[in-house]
Amino acid sequence: MVMRIAAAVALCFATQSAAASADPPPWFAVLGARVGDLNVRMPVVDRVVLVPDEATFLDELSRWTLRGRWPILFEDDWFAPRFIRAFKPRSVERRASINAVADRESLQGSVDRAVARAWDGAEGVTAREAIAATQFTPPGLVITSKDDPAWCAAAALAAWHGQPIHWLEGDQGGLNGALPAESFILLSNAVEQAARDCGYPALELGDAIETVTLCRLTGVKATLPSTPQFRQVGNYTGSDPAAITDALCRKQDGSRWAIAASIFGSRERTLTAAMSSIFLGRTEVLLWNSYPSVPPWGDYGMSDVKSTFERGGSHVRSNAGSAAELPSWNNASAHGLDADVLFLNSKGNWDFFDLADDTRADAYDVPPIARPLALHMIHSWSLQFPGMTQSIGDRWLEHGVYSYVGSVQEPMLSAFVPPSLISDRVMHLVPFLVASRWLAGPMDAVWRVMLWGDPLMQIVPTAQLPVQPRIDPATVAATTRDGCVSVREGAIALLQRAKSGAVPPTAMGDVVRDIALLGDTALASNCFIVAETLSQDAARASARFALEPLLLQRNVEGFMRAFALLDNPTMHQKDLLWAMWTPFLRGVLEKSTVQILAENPRYPRAQVDLGRLLDAMKRALGAEATRAAILRALGHCDEEGDRRALTQLLGAI
Repeated sequence: MVMRIAAAVALCFATQSAAASADPPPWFAVLGARVGDLNVRMPVVDRVVLVPDEATFLDELSRWTLRGRWPILFEDDWFAPRFIRAFKPRSVERRASINAVADRESLQGSVDRAVARAWDGAEGVTAREAIAATQFTPPGLVITSKDDPAWCAAAALAAWHGQPIHWLEGDQGGLNGALPAESFILLSNAVEQAARDCGYPALELGDAIETVTLCRLTGVKATLPSTPQFRQVGNYTGSDPAAITDALCRKQDGSRWAIAASIFGSRERTLTAAMSSIFLGRTEVLLWNSYPSVPPWGDYGMSDVKSTFERGGSHVRSNAGSAAELPSWNNASAHGLDADVLFLNSKGNWDFFDLADDTRADAYDVPPIARPLALHMIHSWSLQFPGMTQSIGDRWLEHGVYSYVGSVQEPMLSAFVPPSLISDRVMHLVPFLVASRWLAGPMDAVWRVMLWGDPLMQIVPTAQLPVQPRIDPATVAATTRDGCVSVREGAIALLQRAKSGAVPPTAMGDVVRDIALLGDTALASNCFIVAETLSQDAARASARFALEPLLLQRNVEGFMRAFALLDNPTMHQKDLLWAMWTPFLRGVLEKSTVQILAENPRYPRAQVDLGRLLDAMKRALGAEATRAAILRALGHCDEEGDRRALTQLLGAI
């Protein structure tokens, strides 16, 4: 049932022929123009504000105006530094807590007031009234829940894009299971009713509301009823699930009335995803084509993609053929994958992906990333189980992907829009996730490709769309900075006090943490080295905050010294360790390095790391210590398949 790509592309381009005829431009081109016009007109202040809690976030959001807006992040040690490294603000500020609780009962009104103020609404004016006063028509609708941490992302996206918010409560399914058909129908009806009630023209492509963003947990897949509204590709009627974001926003005849996308997860991950979509540039593009040039795989090649993005002003790196095999992948990501956008073609399942020449990458080969990433992954099943630590989808989202096109089930290759068509669309301002949908033809029926992130996010071609200069924070009204202190000034002052002995040496931990928050990996690495000269306690307090800066600075020796000081390494920290050393496991490693690796496999599938390390362990540690490492891992594994794989490793000693 694989459809020829040329015919599918022709169907889509038939709707894009406005330049060659008197027809009006297609709705998605108009949408891109609407979103792009707002983005270039909205002044951005060159600062990032870190907040400690939801109530303070909402108070900070209410300081946005039409004269200036800036990124707001929850302060954490994983997502925030990655965003700041990419945004490169003039100022990073820490906001003191307002010592209040984002009360569930009054939350809806509080968010509405914050959005109204972001659109210069006076006291007592609703968000809808404030936005209407500017004669702006919102391009989308946001749906969230008071009980879901992603409501903060919903508030941010509503405030930036001027979108109405609908509050949808109740259980809408978990991450890894499939929503039953009857539950999906209730969800679909609720989304449609939200569009009817939003106060703007909706339920037709070309109306005001073209996208729906589900900022709440809804699951990723559902079994569907056999009705025309949810007609699946090829009139498939089996029990295997389809992607929820592809099935939502369908009219009775099965055609679309909007494009749906989902954002779920912790408050830190979801708010960073929203802020990344709004504020980050996307000019560094990595193309990784693992497919052969023969049909049908060749239809998804990327040579045209490279030239299209380069014409738009992007810097493009491209890997194909032998340069797209697993060793090249691991080498490219050993010190953090550094790109804004990644197009990746692979084959496989939810827990592995085959690169060129069928070289097999495990989900644990999903690399740490140097900055937030927009990802288009042509692959079967990558988002089937996004709540499982050992799955491809979870690894990408936890590492900082903020916009993701991936499949929840075996989709067929032709379920994906070819990268060449996507790149052409986004260079004409069509939002990235919208551009990744078939928008006409047989593949535009309900199927299995999921969209995660802000559906209005654009990959802006700098050669075509001007970028506004950022506003100096010093020129902004002082009231917008009440309660804020400079992270850099505080860190430098504390560093001087620590070096002079005015504070305990362990204060170096706070110094390195704050410098890492600033995105200054070189200075954070150097501060860890300073901490080592002060005392063992200072080094130990600094180690966990220095780890990622040391990796990004390619300071292997410093990284290993820091890692050795960790008491209970987290999964994120182990990801950094194994990313650094995986390309070199077949070589001769120092005994101390092998020992650290052997003591820190990633669970629950420790057999992946220990299997790759097996020969090095036998050489450096000997058979008895190697056996002990595997037995130790067996004590941490519960799944029968994982235990069986580890037992097989024991037999190979």
